[in-house]
Amino acid sequence: MILDKALSDKSQSHIIEVGFDGKPVQNAFFATGMTHRITFKTPVLLLDHRYHDDTPVAEAEYEIELENGQTLRGHLDEDGKAEIQGMGSRPLRVRYGLDPRPYEIVDDGTNPAYIAHFTKAESDAMASPGTGKAQPPDAIAFGLEAMDWIWGTVKGGFNEKQTVSQIVVDAVIGLIPLVGDVTAVRDLVAIILGMVQDPKKRESKLEWLALVVLLFALIPFIGGAIKGVGKLLLKGGKEAAEASKHIREIVAFLNRLGVGDALKWLKELNLESHMGELLGKWRELTHRLEMVLDSIQTRMKTILPKPMLEHLAGLKVKIMEVAQKGEEMIPDAVKDLHERLKAAQRQLYNGDWHEIPKNLTSETREVEARLLDVPGGKKWTVENMHFPPNGRESFFKREDWPDLASGKYVKEDAATKKVTYKIIPCFHGPMRAVRIPGGTKIYRIIESDDGIFGAWWVYALPESGKEWREQLAVLKSFSKDGKYVEMIVPPEGLCIWEGKASSQVQNDLRFPNSEGQYMPGGQTQIFLDFGFEAKKSGLTNEEFIKRMEIKVERTPWTDDYNSDAFNVPRKETEANFLGPFEIESKNRLPATLIEKGSRKRRNDDT
Repeated sequence: MILDKALSDKSQSHIIEVGFDGKPVQNAFFATGMTHRITFKTPVLLLDHRYHDDTPVAEAEYEIELENGQTLRGHLDEDGKAEIQGMGSRPLRVRYGLDPRPYEIVDDGTNPAYIAHFTKAESDAMASPGTGKAQPPDAIAFGLEAMDWIWGTVKGGFNEKQTVSQIVVDAVIGLIPLVGDVTAVRDLVAIILGMVQDPKKRESKLEWLALVVLLFALIPFIGGAIKGVGKLLLKGGKEAAEASKHIREIVAFLNRLGVGDALKWLKELNLESHMGELLGKWRELTHRLEMVLDSIQTRMKTILPKPMLEHLAGLKVKIMEVAQKGEEMIPDAVKDLHERLKAAQRQLYNGDWHEIPKNLTSETREVEARLLDVPGGKKWTVENMHFPPNGRESFFKREDWPDLASGKYVKEDAATKKVTYKIIPCFHGPMRAVRIPGGTKIYRIIESDDGIFGAWWVYALPESGKEWREQLAVLKSFSKDGKYVEMIVPPEGLCIWEGKASSQVQNDLRFPNSEGQYMPGGQTQIFLDFGFEAKKSGLTNEEFIKRMEIKVERTPWTDDYNSDAFNVPRKETEANFLGPFEIESKNRLPATLIEKGSRKRRNDDT
């Protein structure tokens, strides 16, 4: 194509568009007797490669694959850009090497609760109301989650248990240098207390491997990166074939934390060189737990009942036993983890290919990934459950019984008009309309007296907490138990729906600690609507309920059925890759949660 512009009566300027082969796209014709100024416009490929925080991947190597099968190589400039001409053929795709600069982790902000040197005065202050340090986000939630780990089935007031649990968790949070690694607290406390409660776990290599990975979070600055790498290494195993699946995830995770040649940093990493430091952190952690338990027993002895104080004393002794076992097991776990690292270090990483647009402007992002902890093990679906939930087709309406397919038993989405049935899916198989005769005893498990006249009942009190949870599919988020109700059906009887409990899986994100918990169900259960029965009788709810003969007692069970580990799969770590157009700071928490100035890198001259 020719674009003409007259310079004078006897001169012209021409821009001639040239193809990839160096030949004009169209024939050019020039008038005779004139002066011609000719400019050839050749195709230019523009490359622009950045991290997801929009900073350039400076001076990275690029590799371009052309339509004729040839390959072009070069380097981006310090702005992560390049202009390529004279390619000889149409460019099809491009991939990049890693940032050649030395790998550097972007500072995530200091944990405001970090206590480098923990003294008895610090310990006593934690056990004294109103004198603790400000906690980072989620600290209170961790304390609540730790209640069951610490107390198990020990009887005591909720507030007292919560207070002590929070003190223990705060002591561990104070060991974490960077705010982005505070989430390791939850798992550290869970693993240690799991070993305290179950001596078999003290002999488990997998338990100590998981603990060692988390201990790296206690090493200032670099430890958080090693912790994340360690989590991914636990997926890969020691064999090369397994490790090769996860090398891209590891590089992407390191790219999320920092800038520079992540692969070179990984290949130079030596986990065994941190052995002494890890053992030191382990001793510091267990000693800190012992100190704070001492302080709680001293400072709160007039507040806590005797059973709780005795439990804390026993807990301290068992923590000391676990601490001693760690001296033996941690070195072996570090060696095992290092073998997995060496398998990953032998793998090649060549980057991802990116298709080049027809307009020859390629704007791409370096591969980056966050790490997410998700339930591992078997993924339960409706197809492989023991007792799959019923659908609407399983319910048949009966006169004088609640219509579970309409009214308050149904929820409709205003936007999509999708109907959700609240009660029907809680059953599996036949749902029988039954009139329970007067004088029959039925039972219900409750957390507090507020739940006495709830909807779900059984014909016989389960013999254990395990039986109650598993056979009636009671997830921890549904109920934590505490008491049972025995009710004698009134003389006229009650109309109830009866059938097998369907299997249940915990998918509610409000309960991350029991995510993936599975209860098979299969036991016969009763659905009883007191409001429906009252209306049939011409009574108010209050009037009808007063006619019920009930007895409330504490459940007699002693087994550990309230633990977060009960039927909960071990967490696995997955890499959540950022999208190609997703722009996000390197920091791992929202900016509002990070101290001022923490976005700066450690070395300002880089």
